[in-house]
Amino acid sequence: MPKAAISAVQKDPSRLTKAQLIDQNEELRRRNQELERAANKMTVAPALDVLEKAESLVFIEATEHCTDGFALFDGEDRFVVCNATYRSAMDDFADILEPGISFEELIRIRADRNLRKDGL
Repeated sequence: MPKAAISAVQKDPSRLTKAQLIDQNEELRRRNQELERAANKMTVAPALDVLEKAESLVFIEATEHCTDGFALFDGEDRFVVCNATYRSAMDDFADILEPGISFEELIRIRADRNLRKDGL
């Protein structure tokens, strides 16, 4: 509160009580909103995790039904997932094909091992 408002409130005790009640009410509203946000996170987040896992399983299952090899890399060119066809076709580096490895690392390892005759 500005100093002028404080001195005006101090002169009138009934306004002080009202001002205190208004401040307390605002504080309670703020805390209630914080609690509601926290409660929503606690109930929504686990449900989203379950949904994401289910969607991931459906996605992985769908890629396994592809007859072609399939690999997914993220926006930073890091390996995310592949199907069994891709893994068997890339048998020269299947041992290091783990989520998070960069595409560049895969190509370098493949070149260092010099096992591919098809130039890929």
